[in-house]
Amino acid sequence: MKTSIGPGNLSPYSLVLHSIQFFGSHFLFVFGLGLAAALGRAIQLGAIGELRGGVNFLLEIIIESARVLTFLLVIGEGSIDKGLQRIKGIFYLNRDQWKSIRETVITKLKVNWIALLANLVIYSVIAFVVNFIIDKLTYDTNLLNGLKNSHILAPQTTEWVLLLFFKNMTVIPFTIIFNGILMLWITNVKRYRIPA
Repeated sequence: MKTSIGPGNLSPYSLVLHSIQFFGSHFLFVFGLGLAAALGRAIQLGAIGELRGGVNFLLEIIIESARVLTFLLVIGEGSIDKGLQRIKGIFYLNRDQWKSIRETVITKLKVNWIALLANLVIYSVIAFVVNFIIDKLTYDTNLLNGLKNSHILAPQTTEWVLLLFFKNMTVIPFTIIFNGILMLWITNVKRYRIPA
């Protein structure tokens, strides 16, 4: 049986759990966007050598577009178009609607502040562990030298290329997803389904 997360029953892990489930359910799309951002950032940092002209600017557009599309996918609950419609809808809210949203946010924060804090701590631990693994992979292995020796990366490539490549495929998309789900929950856009 499933129950929805109402104002009084946010669990200490439900936002994190839903973020992980969303990541898994939309893995190929989120992974593809993360890979586009990761490759763009790696190229910006010299993975294939020095950039010329407006390539750096073009890559930044690709990177930021990947992040925006990920956020729209989340707030659209799996639909970029629905996410875009929700963003547009913000500009058409009247005073009473803003007041209702404000009251919903305040109520949810008052009733669920301990569970919300627990979700933030769990999210932070996950992000810390993933960052720790990325640091170990980057600094405590010969991966960078192996990629340079195989001519996959330019000789002048630094550890930052690997660090930001892996972060753009893992921690950054997960953070965007978690923040989007938090926003949906806190504004009561969707009552998330969790196991009872």
